[in-house]
Amino acid sequence: MTSGDRLRIGVVRLGNIFFGISLVCTILTLFTAFTPFLFALYLLVLIFIVLITIGTIFVMVDDFGGFFTNSTEFMGSFTETALVAMPYFAGIGVAAAVLAVLLLSLEVRPKKHVAKIVLSVVFAVLTVAIVIFSRLVVQ
Repeated sequence: MTSGDRLRIGVVRLGNIFFGISLVCTILTLFTAFTPFLFALYLLVLIFIVLITIGTIFVMVDDFGGFFTNSTEFMGSFTETALVAMPYFAGIGVAAAVLAVLLLSLEVRPKKHVAKIVLSVVFAVLTVAIVIFSRLVVQ
């Protein structure tokens, strides 16, 4: 095996690594975009628990009201932190997707990696669309 073959194999492996990173960052961006909705769902579940028990949970569980308020404060701070971190996840995801496309395109037979190249482009576009959509919805 020549050094050129080793370099090509290394470039393809690096492209596969960047493809995986872009996939993970796209998923993280999607989850962080949905955190305000998850917060609302969490509050709805807590209110539903109180309504189902017809308020007897306040009698049965000591300091359930404190749990209710403490958990909503935690979810509120988690939502704020996630929305602050979303542009970083998105930037890393788009950069990794672009690098994956470039590195996988350098293969001598790029037909082997057509699916990963197309998915990397889809991940990059999807990540940018999620960021734009979440900024429009939040503001």
